[in-house]
Amino acid sequence: MPLSLTIPDDLLLSILAHLPIPTILQSRAISRQWSRAASSPHVWRHTPLIISSTGLVLDHKLASPFQAHNIPPTAISALCEYISTLVVMPWDHPRGLCPLDEWFRQLPRLTRVDISNVDTLTDDSLFIILQTSRATVKYLNASGCTRLTAQCLSPTWIGALPALSHLDMSRTQCVLPDGSNMVEFIREAGGRLRRLGISKCFHMSRRGWGGIMQAIGECCVELEMLDVKGNWTLGEDHLLQLGSARAKLDKAKLEGGRGGEMAVLAVDIRGCERVETVEEATSVQRMKEAHIAILHNAVMADRSEDAVREYLRFLCSHS
Repeated sequence: MPLSLTIPDDLLLSILAHLPIPTILQSRAISRQWSRAASSPHVWRHTPLIISSTGLVLDHKLASPFQAHNIPPTAISALCEYISTLVVMPWDHPRGLCPLDEWFRQLPRLTRVDISNVDTLTDDSLFIILQTSRATVKYLNASGCTRLTAQCLSPTWIGALPALSHLDMSRTQCVLPDGSNMVEFIREAGGRLRRLGISKCFHMSRRGWGGIMQAIGECCVELEMLDVKGNWTLGEDHLLQLGSARAKLDKAKLEGGRGGEMAVLAVDIRGCERVETVEEATSVQRMKEAHIAILHNAVMADRSEDAVREYLRFLCSHS
């Protein structure tokens, strides 16, 4: 009796899930059961597709990276259907990510997308990635993608991702100076967010931060982490505005019988030089009532020399 018939399907799937990619691909030739198991989403769902300037790489857990040009093109196309994680390394191709657009169209089940610090990423390439996996993307890190524009936050782009819970748009120009598009996004999708990163957005105005903090306080019930470090126009009044809005939301939630208290919201304010202190009794009480924990008080923590240098470079480049 063939060995494959003596192995239960669930055990076979567990074995394959711990093997390097070359071995998984070779195992498909053993029998129909092995071929079927080797193509199962259970085997490939934790396999990230890593794209770098040296080529596409499928990195399976702790196994050595396996270059895509050693895998038959037909096999790559079949495997892309099951891949849930896309990581794009810094890419210096003269045409940006355009040559990879066809690959992006073959990734319908992405849940985690990390395209941070890819200077060549354009709105068009991001749109293709999000359009293909619109219903499944939960995590999106686009921090440092300097060529992205405010269009990315529109209701038909990032705003149209129904499963999105983690978003990082730090060090980008995606948020308008007046914060209007971020406010619109938060009011539309903020109820699903658990982590939000908008740090070092030096172009933001104080009025813009006021609108954003108010919207977060009113809409982001599930938010657990807010990263706003290095924003020099963010002030203590904005934090108090956030706290006041969250306190009102929490009170309305309790009075309406819609579950218990909100989870504690951690706010990272390192390098926010306008935040003098949140230590007065009244301010502390407001933060406590709003379930807000200030992770790094700007007075007590390091003044963040790196943030200062980045801000000066930003001013020089826009003078």
